[in-house]
Amino acid sequence: MPRLSSLTVGSCNKLKALPDYLLQTTALQELSICSCDLLEELPILEDRRTTDIPRLTSLWISDCPNLKVLPDYLLQTTTLQELTIHRCPLLENRYREGKGEDWHKISHIPHIKWSITRWCCRITSFERRRCRY
Repeated sequence: MPRLSSLTVGSCNKLKALPDYLLQTTALQELSICSCDLLEELPILEDRRTTDIPRLTSLWISDCPNLKVLPDYLLQTTTLQELTIHRCPLLENRYREGKGEDWHKISHIPHIKWSITRWCCRITSFERRRCRY
């Protein structure tokens, strides 16, 4: 999948872990994961470096209540401009501004969107990507 630029994984109710081959592309710009109730982890890809996903600009995670942590290689991608975490309580607590244990890992991202009522900064294109059911 070397040309894959946008990937949406949604409504996979039995999925507990995202297969690592889905993120092994240098062209990926947008990643959306939504409504995966049992999803607990994304591929860690410990042998990979940040530059392995050099074009990722947008990461959207929604309605994944069991997702515990986001891999560092996704958060450290210097091109990442938008991060949305919506209705993912474990992630919201972990990355919460000023309070979460890993806030420092996402604080450099220009546009961060939390659940509907909390904003970290101004977003101009929030409605652009939605899960399709």
